[in-house]
Amino acid sequence: WCLRQSVDGVNCGTIVVTMTISSDKPNILLIWPYGVVGSESMPICFSFLVPQLLLSECTTTVIDCSLSNYHPNSVVFAQFVSHTKPDLIGISAWSQNWRWVEMTVAALREIVPGIPIVLGGPHITSTEKVGKADYALLGEAEHTLPQLLKLVHGGATTMAVGIATKTSTGSETGTFAVTQAATVVGHCSLFVMALEGWHGT
Repeated sequence: WCLRQSVDGVNCGTIVVTMTISSDKPNILLIWPYGVVGSESMPICFSFLVPQLLLSECTTTVIDCSLSNYHPNSVVFAQFVSHTKPDLIGISAWSQNWRWVEMTVAALREIVPGIPIVLGGPHITSTEKVGKADYALLGEAEHTLPQLLKLVHGGATTMAVGIATKTSTGSETGTFAVTQAATVVGHCSLFVMALEGWHGT
């Protein structure tokens, strides 16, 4: 684990949490989006999610766009994403900041075209909508995101329960059963919330 103020020379404006385990595994970028809700709550969900990615030996970077004040259409956001070179991007979506999530997805399509984007969070679980992303995780992503990695990067051929995607016609498809927290949530790491950056806010 490490805390960085920059990624490949790009100033991040705040603390970025990066976990590097194996260079042979996918590079995951997790985004706590810009917007009102994000500025009023810390990304606690990532403190449970990132340790599960650790078990998958993924390199994972977490950026809090609310704390960093990274508007999705800003130059610094584009620079940060480009220099991170993600293989897959995950975004936490809440109903109150849904418009910012959609704006973030649209910006990412321009910055890193072709990179899979996956949405999770309360809004996705309650609506079962993929939106303009490639995948949606219903329920606890601590279980479904590692399963999705196997599908996208690991050669798996079947869609796991709790993962939705789109057909060629644009309609949602997948196994929409919501995964239960009690069966998938492991230990947490408060480190990934970049508490030093939240001090005094």
